[in-house]
Amino acid sequence: MVFLQRLGTFIFCFSSCFLFSLSAETQSQKIDDEKWEEKREEWWWQQKRDQEKKEEIKRVQKQVDEARQEDQRIQEKVDELHREELKVQANVDASQRQQKRVQQRMDAANRQQQRVVNQMFQNKRLDDRLYEQRREDRRRADSKR
Repeated sequence: MVFLQRLGTFIFCFSSCFLFSLSAETQSQKIDDEKWEEKREEWWWQQKRDQEKKEEIKRVQKQVDEARQEDQRIQEKVDELHREELKVQANVDASQRQQKRVQQRMDAANRQQQRVVNQMFQNKRLDDRLYEQRREDRRRADSKR
């Protein structure tokens, strides 16, 4: 009977230790589970933040790309306008050269016209002198008769 008492005490102690150990292990597992759950939740939030950052980076990169494309379109328009400006300037220069040639021809024509007018005046003076001389000759011839 002593044996049974001791066996009962042993079983009681063993079961108490086992239950305490099991309780401690369960408590420890519960703490571990809570920590794991916290870490999992923290990991999930970190993943979400990382994904949001990636999406923000993509959005900003898209805006940068669109801005670059717009800048390129604007630069192409500026280049085209510059080419048009050069064409217009070339036409203006050609027009000015043509106008200068026309002016030179007009000046030459005016000089030629002035020479003709001067020649006409000179011819008129010569004709007048000749007329006067013939008149004088006729008067002398008439007076001799």
